[in-house]
Amino acid sequence: KHLAARLAADPANRVVFITKRTDREIPNVRRLSYQPSRKARENAHPYLVSTENAVLHGQAAARLLMGLREEGFRPDVIVGHPGWGETLFVKDVFPNTPYLNYCEFFYRAQGLDVGFDPSVPVNVDTVLRLRMRSTPLLLALESCDRGIAPTEWQRASHPAPFHPKIEVIHDGVDTAHLLPDPDIRVTLADGTVLTRQDEVLTYAVRNLEPYRGFPSFMRALPRILEARPKAHVL
Repeated sequence: KHLAARLAADPANRVVFITKRTDREIPNVRRLSYQPSRKARENAHPYLVSTENAVLHGQAAARLLMGLREEGFRPDVIVGHPGWGETLFVKDVFPNTPYLNYCEFFYRAQGLDVGFDPSVPVNVDTVLRLRMRSTPLLLALESCDRGIAPTEWQRASHPAPFHPKIEVIHDGVDTAHLLPDPDIRVTLADGTVLTRQDEVLTYAVRNLEPYRGFPSFMRALPRILEARPKAHVL
C-alpha cells in the first residue's frame, strides 16, 4: 500500500490495486475489489483445501485483470503477494508484463512455523498438507520475473534453486516516527509509570497464538523474571 500511494502521487502514473477489501481507499489509486465465486468444496481432499481456495482467489483476480485488458489497460509492472492465490494467473493474462513477486514466506515441515512447539506434535498429514499448501507459492516463483523478500531469512525459506531470482529489499523503518524518545513516560492502568530507566520487555503481535510464539513467550517468562526481577512485561 505504501508503494502504491507513492507511485500514485505522480500524476504520470496510473495505479490499480486489486483486493478483497472494500473499506480502504488509497488516494489516486483505482481499487478493484473481488470475491471468490465460492469456497473450497467441503468434500475436497484435506490436502487440497488451501490449494483450491488459492485457485478460486486467482480466478477472481484474473477476471478483473481481463477486464482491465479489455479496457486497453497495459500495466508496466505487476507487484503481488502470492499467499492467497491472487497472482496465480497474472502471467496468463499479461504474459509480457514484468511480474514482481513478494516472497514473504514458504511453508515447510521443518525449521519454520511447524514442529517448533513440543506441545503440538506434527503428524504425517500435517507434513503432506504443508507441501500442497506451498503450491501457489511455487507457481508464483516459477512465473514471476523477479522476487523480493524483506529479509535474508525469508529468502532462505524458499527453495534454493529460486534464490538467484529473489532479491532482499527490506521494507524499511519510518525513523521519523519510530525513534527513541529520551523523555518517554508511560502510565499503565494500575498507575505504574515507566521511563527509559526501567527494564521493559515487550511482546507485540496482532494475535496471541502459537503461530506467533505466544505460548513459548509465556513459558519463558518465569526464567526471564527470575533473572531480571525488576523487569516489567508488556
